[in-house]
Formats: sequence, structure tokens, C-alpha cells
Amino acid sequence: MSEQSGLERVLDFLAVPVLRVEEETGRVLSANAAARALPFCLEDPGQGVILDEAGEPLPPELYPVRRAARGEPLEGELFRWKSPDGERSFVVHARLDRSCSPGVVTVSFQDVTQWRQTEADLLRALGARDTFLSVASHELKTPITALQLVLERLQRSTRREANFSGAQVAERLEPALRQVRRLGVLVQNLLDVSRARNNHFEGGEPGARPAHRSGDCPCPWGLGGVDGARWRRLLLHAVPAPGGGGGGV
Repeated sequence: MSEQSGLERVLDFLAVPVLRVEEETGRVLSANAAARALPFCLEDPGQGVILDEAGEPLPPELYPVRRAARGEPLEGELFRWKSPDGERSFVVHARLDRSCSPGVVTVSFQDVTQWRQTEADLLRALGARDTFLSVASHELKTPITALQLVLERLQRSTRREANFSGAQVAERLEPALRQVRRLGVLVQNLLDVSRARNNHFEGGEPGARPAHRSGDCPCPWGLGGVDGARWRRLLLHAVPAPGGGGGGV
């Protein structure tokens, strides 16, 4: 077995697509099994297009294989292949070997499509979380302000009126108690969100991940394993309507 065929057999064991191309001409000398299994051509997208990291289409002379054939260093640059079968993202590395003539460039393509999707999902989840916390903070401030006003009014009344009866005190305290109950609902639901992030609701073990059920609904913050009824309750009652008494727990 020749050294060349031995190298190609070794490359076939790699899960990462690898091309070996001729320097200057860019002619593909060999493609490993992972590269041959792709539904599109790495060196030329044909009916598709190659994009840079920002999503801008590249002219043919800037395709990564052609750049590598010209001897340009490629050290972890990200490119996106868009074809009728979908879009894939690859981090490209290239190494030029001039021990033979013409030189041979080995180009590897690490598929990071899933990683990029996960990153985008995490960013959306963080945005949703920040929005939720901003709204929840505003709604927490509303009953606190109302509670403060009620208590200050009650304090002024007791100071001015010597014959202030217990019934009048109880009547004045009722709005304050409603706001306290509303605060309790808000705080409880914020705690529920915190427990959900750790997959730890009352009656469950810390860190346990409940089995998926047909009634489950996806969590907007990527916190799986929480039944749909629980999330509906959180979303409906975590932020009560202004002026309302809040949802029940």
C-alpha cells in the first residue's frame, strides 16, 4: 500500500470533512469519507452559495479552498455553506505541505452548525429572561408603592383623629393587605422560575429532570422538563395586571 493511499485511509476515519488540494490549481486530490458524505461540494457550492460569518455571499476567488490553494493561511475562519438542502457552518483550517511538488494543502472543515444554533437559542433565552425580570421588577414596585401610600395615610389618620376606631383601622388596612397578597404571589412565581431553572419544584428531587409528557409545553427560557400547566400558571400569574389582585398560587 502506497503512502498516499495509506494517508487517505487514515483520513477516512476522521469525522471531520477533509480535502487535500493541489497548490495553485486548487484541484481536489482527495476527499475523506466525511467530505464525500456531505450533500454539497465544499470546494464549489454549485447551485448554492458560500457566505462569510456575517452572512454576506463570497465571490468565487474568496472561497476557502481557493484561498488555501493560493497559500493563504486559514486558522479557524468561519464560513457558511447555503444550499437547497439547508445551511451548514464550518470552521476551516488549512495546512500547506511543500515537501512535494506541487505542494499539497490539507483543508479541514469542522461543522459548528449545532453550536451556532445553540448559541442563538441561549441568546434568545437570555433576552427573554431579561425582559421577564424587567417587567417583574416593575410590577413588584407597583404594589410596594401602593402599600407605602396606604400605610402613610393610615399613620396620618391615627395621629389626627383621637377616636380612630378599630373598624376604621381594619378598613384602611384592607388595601394594604391586598397589596401584600399580591406581592406574595409575585415573589412565589419568581421563586418558581428560579426552581424551574434548577429543575427543582416542590415534591421533586434537586436536579431531577421529569420525563417528557404529551401535555408538556416548551419553556421560553430553555428550561425543559416542566409540565405545560405549570408554565401556563407561571406565564399567566407571574406578572398580574396593574391594579389587579394577582393570580392565585
